[in-house]
Amino acid sequence: MDNSKNSNMIEIQKELFLQTLQKIELEILIEVDRVCRKNNIKYQIFAGTLLGAIRHKGFIPWDDDIDILMPRDEYNKFLLACKTDLDSRFFLQNYDTDKNYFHAFVRVRRNGTYSPQLYTEKFKMHHGVFIDVFPFDKVPLNARKAKKQFNTLVILRKLKDIRKNAYKSKNILKRFLKFLRFIPISVFPIRFFNKLENKVAQKFNETNSPLSTMLVENIKSVYKRCMLENKYLYEQEFYSFEGLKFIGPENYKMILHNLYGDFLKFPPLEERTPHHNISKLLIAEDIFNNIVNKTN
Repeated sequence: MDNSKNSNMIEIQKELFLQTLQKIELEILIEVDRVCRKNNIKYQIFAGTLLGAIRHKGFIPWDDDIDILMPRDEYNKFLLACKTDLDSRFFLQNYDTDKNYFHAFVRVRRNGTYSPQLYTEKFKMHHGVFIDVFPFDKVPLNARKAKKQFNTLVILRKLKDIRKNAYKSKNILKRFLKFLRFIPISVFPIRFFNKLENKVAQKFNETNSPLSTMLVENIKSVYKRCMLENKYLYEQEFYSFEGLKFIGPENYKMILHNLYGDFLKFPPLEERTPHHNISKLLIAEDIFNNIVNKTN
């Protein structure tokens, strides 16, 4: 059931779409920051959010999401803290709290909003405005073990994608044939693959490996570009973002260089577009009045 959608909602028009989305995402980040500070949980703004803080002192003007990372031990503390400390205006979404949620990492969503992505709108789950929370896990130094772990995660992702898209076709016959073809996979819920993916990702966390990266939902380029010495996950600094202070990595130059190369250089105009393919934005009237129309 999609608890993010109700009948008393205002649809945000195109000219206000991105600005409104960013305001709601900022509200979610403020709440995540509050929960983390209260519970002494270490987090860092990450990827485009960190780049925005450094280059724009806030959102990249065309960015449509917020990303943060946590070392796995801090991530687990965050999941636990949210059970008691997350304000009821927000929803912690993972495969335990929302059975049709398809990612192996957590999203924190704003209740009273509806912002489905084009490729996931068909899923009966919470579609509220969200920010992403990524766990970082240790990677073995042994090349053979690292390759085996990575390849196992790739296989799990492919199996999950097959399971997720098994009934995508509108043609009944094609859907039936797909069902027969993928019936060994279709008997498993999506969260089965997400749990397995997280288990494989955490396999080497009890070792003394000095390196971590983003393993859940990873692709090869992300795996390499996000690779960090563990110490950088705990060395923190405050950065201005939309007039507020949030926590990021101390060595931001190295991290952003690994992710983007010359990170101060603006991309070509044709690449300055949102990338989450959000199809629409509806928000409850009280949120519109209290957040969107609020003057600073």
